[in-house]
Amino acid sequence: EQPNYINLENKYLYDLTGIEHFINTKELRLKFNYLTNLNLTTLTNLEYLDCYLNTLVTLNINGLSNLKFLDCNSNDLTSLDLSTNVNLEQLKSSGNNILSLDIQNKLFLTYINCGGTNPNAIVNLNNLPSLLEVDGFGGNIKEFTMSGVDNLTHLKLKSNNLTTLDASNMISAQLIDVGNNYNLAS
Repeated sequence: EQPNYINLENKYLYDLTGIEHFINTKELRLKFNYLTNLNLTTLTNLEYLDCYLNTLVTLNINGLSNLKFLDCNSNDLTSLDLSTNVNLEQLKSSGNNILSLDIQNKLFLTYINCGGTNPNAIVNLNNLPSLLEVDGFGGNIKEFTMSGVDNLTHLKLKSNNLTTLDASNMISAQLIDVGNNYNLAS
């Protein structure tokens, strides 16, 4: 019988060949390794993925519709395709080199950490009715747009490269922190 929980944290791994056969895995912990490419498309039962602090250049999680938690912070990703991860609840993608982060139609997503990105990063949030908090501190974000985020209570975009920000649709706002965005006009 296959395990549904696999913990390979801090094992000095460079390669994960064979992981594709563990199709019953629901939780996979891979942080503090040296993985550069990760293709998990066969792990369709996966709900929790922590691949924090590797050297990932590619992360393929297409088709993982059960995925609820993703921490891919502190890698070398330049893109992140979340289009098929419809049940995502928490996303941590800071500390990468992602130029464009387009997150839409995630009905259960409550938290996004997207700081530490490409100096010209564009973040677009659309139709995220459960979203409560966005943490993009120190993210070099140049453009940030959002719509359909009516329940957003905390927007932290301090120390970025923002030139404009429209927070008028944040009807539930409790905290908006956009300090140290020296080019912010409105």
